[in-house]
Amino acid sequence: MLDPQLLEILVCPKCKGELEYRERDSELVCHACRLRYEIREDIPIMLIDEARPLPECPSGPAPEVRGVRFALWLAAGAAVVCRPVPVRAQDGKGDVSSYECCQTLLIPVGARVVALGSALVARALPDALYVNPAGIAGLNTNEFRVHSQRSVLDKTTTFAVTFGIGRAGTAAISYRLLDYGEIQATDANNNPLGTLVLTDNLLSATFATGIVPHLNAGVTYKLFQWRQACRGYCQEASASGTTHGIDLGVRVDVPWVRSLQLGAAATQLALPLQVRYAAQSDPAPTRLRCGLAYELMQHFRPDSMVELVASADFVTGVREGVGSTAGPAGPALGLLLILDRSLCVRAGYAAGSGTGSGGSVGVGMIWDRFDVSVAKSFAASDDDAEPFQVTFAIAF
Repeated sequence: MLDPQLLEILVCPKCKGELEYRERDSELVCHACRLRYEIREDIPIMLIDEARPLPECPSGPAPEVRGVRFALWLAAGAAVVCRPVPVRAQDGKGDVSSYECCQTLLIPVGARVVALGSALVARALPDALYVNPAGIAGLNTNEFRVHSQRSVLDKTTTFAVTFGIGRAGTAAISYRLLDYGEIQATDANNNPLGTLVLTDNLLSATFATGIVPHLNAGVTYKLFQWRQACRGYCQEASASGTTHGIDLGVRVDVPWVRSLQLGAAATQLALPLQVRYAAQSDPAPTRLRCGLAYELMQHFRPDSMVELVASADFVTGVREGVGSTAGPAGPALGLLLILDRSLCVRAGYAAGSGTGSGGSVGVGMIWDRFDVSVAKSFAASDDDAEPFQVTFAIAF
């Protein structure tokens, strides 16, 4: 079985379009080119010369036709019960994309986020901006952070700076590079042609401010690029796609219930990712998230130097009938224990599948202007890669 993250970056070498993974037949199918690419010992053979044509008279309607019929049924149901339906491709012909693009946007960023199961939509923290942009509103400390994640398949590095802009609010700028490594490109005779370098790049800018007392709001603009670059004589395999969108969020400090915080956010409100043809554009993985956080220790030792914060989020997508191979979906829980405002112990759980889901633990140490945190995720993965993330922060 191929890894979901690998399926996310693979495209047809002929048209650069999306592929259907047929696990039982051990092949990847491009319906636009009507070609089948064989999978041998979990290695996809992405060579046009070795691809096999699809039968001229396949059994049942083509996937595109089935997709249109499915979309029509969903649209009819939406008219009655107002449920979300799959989006249509940019060409307006009625074709429906089967999968969401840019699923690396669902991967949690930062050791603090990972360790708490991403249950941060109601929290006021610098790292909360990856979950809810309103989370940085009111922060009065400028901070520079570096996040690093390593797994068997990829490595991710994120740089972020958060700074106040007077009474106007708080801003943040972040850049993330996800490196999938290199793949050797060969011809039909397995002669090396060059090297394919696979990367995702994400540049984001966030602004958050207080609207009225106890109510904060924030917005993040994101510019995302998927890139498959060639080094050598494999230029035909080079491809890239770019999209942009926003995150919106609000956060409330409930005045009549001490230490209760509420939050809600809509993330990845982005245009479909188009690599080459509009008809093959995939919708962005838009997610809705709401949740709360509450400090528990006040009921036991209100004057203690010990804090215990419990948080709970609920995450859902906005499209039905659109496949997703990664990311949390459903409830997410986090528990943070702070001792003497210097030692942090974290644990969390997020329902769903792939990176960002499952259980997680982490620890952190705060000393003067420095903050170092590590986290380990126990997400179920086909390659048994359990992401390990490190965050280093310095206030200035």
